[in-house]
Amino acid sequence: MTSAYVLDRSIASWLAEIDPSLAQLPRALPPATGFPEWRLHDVCWTPGQGSRLAFRVRSAGAPASFVGIDVNGPQRAKRDYRADSGLPGLAAASDPAVVADLVRPLVADPVRGVRIEPVRYRPGSRCVLRYDVETPTSVTTLYAKVLLPDAFDTVASLSATSPWYDRTRDRTANASHSASRVTATWRDHHVLVGSGVAGRSVSAALGDPQVPDDERTGLAHRVGALLAGFHAHAPTETTTPLLTWTAAEQLTSTTSALAASVRADARVADRLCSAVDVLASSPPAPAVPVTCHGAFRAGQVILDDGGGLAVLDVDGISRGDAGRDLGSVLAHLRWQGLRLPHQRRTLRGAEDALLAGYEARAGNVDADQLRWWRAAGLLQLAARRYRRLEVAAWPLVPMLADAVDELLADLTGSPGPSPGHNATDSLDLDEMSAVLRAALADTASRPRELQVESAVELASASGRRSVVRYAVRGLDGADASPVIGKVFTEPRRAMLLHQHLRLLSSGPFAHEPACVPEPLGHLPERGLVLYRPCAGDPLDQIGDPAEATRGAALAARWLARLHGSDIVLPRRLLLHQEANSTCDWARMVGQVHPPVAGRARRLAEGWLVAGRSPGFDGNRPIHKDFHAGHVLVGPGVCVIDLDEARQGDPAFDVAHFCTYLELNASTDPSRYALRQVFLDEYAAAGAKVDEETFGPYCVYTWLKIAKQWASGSGPGRTASPARRRDGVVQAITKGEAWLSG
Repeated sequence: MTSAYVLDRSIASWLAEIDPSLAQLPRALPPATGFPEWRLHDVCWTPGQGSRLAFRVRSAGAPASFVGIDVNGPQRAKRDYRADSGLPGLAAASDPAVVADLVRPLVADPVRGVRIEPVRYRPGSRCVLRYDVETPTSVTTLYAKVLLPDAFDTVASLSATSPWYDRTRDRTANASHSASRVTATWRDHHVLVGSGVAGRSVSAALGDPQVPDDERTGLAHRVGALLAGFHAHAPTETTTPLLTWTAAEQLTSTTSALAASVRADARVADRLCSAVDVLASSPPAPAVPVTCHGAFRAGQVILDDGGGLAVLDVDGISRGDAGRDLGSVLAHLRWQGLRLPHQRRTLRGAEDALLAGYEARAGNVDADQLRWWRAAGLLQLAARRYRRLEVAAWPLVPMLADAVDELLADLTGSPGPSPGHNATDSLDLDEMSAVLRAALADTASRPRELQVESAVELASASGRRSVVRYAVRGLDGADASPVIGKVFTEPRRAMLLHQHLRLLSSGPFAHEPACVPEPLGHLPERGLVLYRPCAGDPLDQIGDPAEATRGAALAARWLARLHGSDIVLPRRLLLHQEANSTCDWARMVGQVHPPVAGRARRLAEGWLVAGRSPGFDGNRPIHKDFHAGHVLVGPGVCVIDLDEARQGDPAFDVAHFCTYLELNASTDPSRYALRQVFLDEYAAAGAKVDEETFGPYCVYTWLKIAKQWASGSGPGRTASPARRRDGVVQAITKGEAWLSG
């Protein structure tokens, strides 16, 4: 537990109000006083899905224990830590009789008994246990780490080959290259066992005012050299290859974690999400991959009693950019300085010393790459404060955002290629067969036999994305199955679409008749998302009036379900950014058709009144590009193209949909009736539209349509120059009518 965990019933009640999935959180908290003593140890909150808590419990005369509590809406489940189904080896690893047999080869004398006490516990992830092994002559202390099966396989392979697991530690004062030693692996239980390291964490030493400043600076320098040495060692061949961590994965991880900040503090979340967008637009140039720790920070390094340094928690080891570890450790030092204002100056000096120590051993680090990874590390730290419900730390998060802004202001290098992006010929059958075997390995019924038999490009937006329909044999069996692949130039957009589909398909649209495409796979390094196609015809192409009416009603019910759900999407509708976009649209329209330049500018300046309406609701899930062409009507209804989905104002979607229906009605008057059908059905589903925001959003959408006519996209894609010119004027006129009320 840290002081940041100040979670009482009043705070829990507020959290339950902002996220109904936490409805049972106040009742999940134990009494603040009394015995046994309960202390909050770990939390993971996923908005819309609930939270997972771990409490450390102490009773008189007994070893401490952990209790896990899962909160999900009206449900609350409590369990002993040893019953964690995600850690199948934990029950045996915490059984004294089982452990007594397992540790016999590790001690010289007969084992009389084992006292077991859990030290750290993250539900469904890992648990560290302390073993005090009693023999006739002594008590030997060992530590066991129980891991997820997949994580164990990697670490167990490395423990036998890597010097970072099996090096005799240098006890001299200049030691800077050691790690805690693994002495046994219990494969049947997914457990690593090793000796402890007596000492304290480097972060504690760096924040200790009793330690002279020059000693702290020297210690930070040694940690930098230690990290450089870690990066220099390539593990020998193991049975389990190391995963590769790219800038794309970093952005994916951070964006996912930001959902909690969106719900808890919208203003701070806007800043953090904007910073992620900047990082996504200026990815670091490719670097030679090194062996990364994966979670490196000063708190993971122990200064032992002999003056040596020992690296802990190497189970996240991976291949990737050295900046990942450097950005992480420097971000954590900055965070430590923010929490300890009186030590801030010294800790800033420690940041400089650590980097100097690293460069003294590894050579100079590219400044722009390091700024990118430092900013990414700070954003990850900020996001986790919310996800882990460290409520007492929330007032300091804006200072983390300030530090990010400072770094981004200095990010002067030209944007490199999209992070981790490999060029993909999405129509090459052999190449895509290999790609899909990797992406669908966990989904396909016959992954080794998976073969792409045909590929047809359905749509393409030059320089942005393409959509391809594949016939894939081996996915569901011997017959070929249709699969849609969407390839983005910017991998972060692929990541967002995959997250949106995953969240929506397992949440409000888990079952027909209202659904979204079923996600199948995601390859971040290729910017590729794979999903099953939906049955049905686009609503804007349905000619039969009765079927079109049914489709408009289904679309309204789908949208009402989205707007009424508790799901939290990883981005927000930022009105100031949309205002900038509309100004850009107006300039472009004016350049193509100068006679309407002033009129377009007035629309761009006038619509933003929506943000000042008392009815503005900016924290509901919205589609953001909802129109009849994205609604597929079959036996049920499926909505596609969820790339732009985010938290925002429901009236935005309603206005967008109705405006495009009105556009289509200019050539097909029967479409006018669909608008009222849609609005009536939306209201019948219990959803409401704020009239004060609806009108300005219609202005916004008409200006968007004017931009599409002018640029030859959307409705102007196949139109003649004269028709496009007329379309611009008509759209501007329609927008003016809404602006004047």
